[in-house]
Amino acid sequence: LYGLYQAQKSNRKLERIMLVEGYMDVIALFQHGITYAVATLGTATTPHHLERLLRYTSELIFCFDGDEAGRTAAWRALQVILPIMNDELQIRFLFLPDGEDPDSLVRKEGKPNFEKRLDNALSLSTFFFQTLSKQSDMNTMEGRARFAASSLNHIKQLQPGIFQGILLEELSKRARVDLTELKLQLRNPESTDLNALVASQDKEPFNKGKAPAPLRLVLALIVQQPSLINELTELPSNADMPGYPLLLKLIELIKQRPHINTGTLIEYWRGQKEEAAVAKLAQFQHLIPEIGIKNEFLGAIRQLTILGLNAEIDRLLAKAAQDDLSEVEKMELSAWIAKKKALIS
Repeated sequence: LYGLYQAQKSNRKLERIMLVEGYMDVIALFQHGITYAVATLGTATTPHHLERLLRYTSELIFCFDGDEAGRTAAWRALQVILPIMNDELQIRFLFLPDGEDPDSLVRKEGKPNFEKRLDNALSLSTFFFQTLSKQSDMNTMEGRARFAASSLNHIKQLQPGIFQGILLEELSKRARVDLTELKLQLRNPESTDLNALVASQDKEPFNKGKAPAPLRLVLALIVQQPSLINELTELPSNADMPGYPLLLKLIELIKQRPHINTGTLIEYWRGQKEEAAVAKLAQFQHLIPEIGIKNEFLGAIRQLTILGLNAEIDRLLAKAAQDDLSEVEKMELSAWIAKKKALIS
């Protein structure tokens, strides 16, 4: 750790330590009055480096180039820090402008401006979620499930405590998975299916075990954005599904009144048996970015179609187990199976 001895001598107490990549950066920073920089002299950051630095300070700032290589190095450093992270530590990441290193930047900007950059450096949690969310399509259920699984694999390396709990809460919001289920998954990774959890959402307008998750989402999105029904080219056939009659009523009403809004929908059902459900749907916090609502809506419709196809297939297979199917029924079964394969391929 080049410069650690000089940093100790120059500061009665090291409030923070900045970790840079080269010894010339340490020298230039010292020359400009930033006397708390150290370097690993070209080697990757190790647990030994960090454990030693944390004897002297509770705040570390990693300084890297802003290019892909710099962010990759920063991610490796984050993975090293996670197992020894605790609630008293503050870890941040500073990414420099293209073509700059600490040496050139401090000479150009001076100490005050350089230290402003340090004060605005990314927190560990921000960099953590920023990096992982870029690896998945957060506008789809499958992408959020992948994001949640990947995040949990890293969060479980943390010591149990406040910081781990805060990361779980943030993950719950971003992946839209119930916090209790995430905690269960953290303790027992085999206990739950994250794809199913993401699909089910964490705040449901109906009781569990009634309307399936895709239908709850479709209903909520239609109540909040009635114009979405214009995206429907074919309505799934799920007549026996709880909540399906409400969907049909909503579609019929919106077609009759194309410019209807959420408030008018709520008033329409005032005093009717659907009133409470529609009010809950209007408040349903789906947290889908505006740009992703259409795709999420169509994805949920697709899932409803598959559920309907499964019901028809199961009905015919159950009959086949008890009795022979007619030729018409055999053709129906083949058609349902072919349609399902086309949807899931």
